[in-house]
Amino acid sequence: MATPDPDRLGGWHWVNRTKGRLRRGEQVRLSGHVALGQLQRALALVRRPAGADVDIATPEQPDSALASRAHEALMDVSPAIVGHSIRTWLYGSALAALDRCQADPELLYVASLLHDVGLMRAVTGEDFTIRSGRAALACGTPEGEDARLEEIADAIAIHAQPGITVEADGATGFYVQAGALLDLVGLRARELPRSFRDSVLAQHDRSGLKQDIVPRIRSEARAVPHGRFALLRRWGFTQAITS
Repeated sequence: MATPDPDRLGGWHWVNRTKGRLRRGEQVRLSGHVALGQLQRALALVRRPAGADVDIATPEQPDSALASRAHEALMDVSPAIVGHSIRTWLYGSALAALDRCQADPELLYVASLLHDVGLMRAVTGEDFTIRSGRAALACGTPEGEDARLEEIADAIAIHAQPGITVEADGATGFYVQAGALLDLVGLRARELPRSFRDSVLAQHDRSGLKQDIVPRIRSEARAVPHGRFALLRRWGFTQAITS
C-alpha cells in the first residue's frame, strides 16, 4: 500500500500550510461526503446486525518504546478523552480485522491515542490536528523513527476529514476515524459482536464523554470557523454524539 500524499486535502502538509482553513469549493466537496455518510449511517440502522456472526479478538497493546511514550503523552489530557482515545484504538483495530485490512498495529495505536490531544486547548486560526500531530512527533527519539512519525501525524491530520478511504489516505488514518466515529456516534457498531463492545465499555467507561468533548468541538469550531470541525458542527455532528 502506497504512503498517502501528505500534501493532499486534509493531509499533514496541507493542514500545516493552511492551518486547516477550507476554501469554498473544498467545503462544498466535503459537505457532499458528510451527506453521503449520514445516508450510509441511516441505512446501516435498518440492516440486519452482522456482529453476532464474527469473532473479534481484543488487540494486544504494542510494547514498543514509541507506544509507551505515546501512552505517557496521553495522560496529560482529560480522563474522558483518555478513554475515548483508547476505545478508538480498540474499535479501530477491531474494524480493521473485520475488514481484513492489514493496519500497522503500532501506527494505529499511537495515532489513536494522540488523535484528539490537540482539543485540550483551542487556538485561533489553527486546526487542532496540528497540535495532535506535533504531540506524536514529540514522541520520537534522536535515533530516528521520523518516517513512521510522519505517517502517524498524517493519519491524525486526515482522521478529521469526511470521505477518506484506505486506498487514498492509508489504513491508519481510516481506522482512527472509524474507531472514533464508532465511539462517538455508534457508526458501524452493529457490525461488531455485542460481547466485544460490552467488554470494551466495561474496561474503559464511556460516561461523561459527551459532556467533555462537545464543548471542545464547539471551541474548535469557533477558533477555526472555516475548518473541518466547524463544517461538521453545521451538519449536526455534535448532536449525533451519543450520551
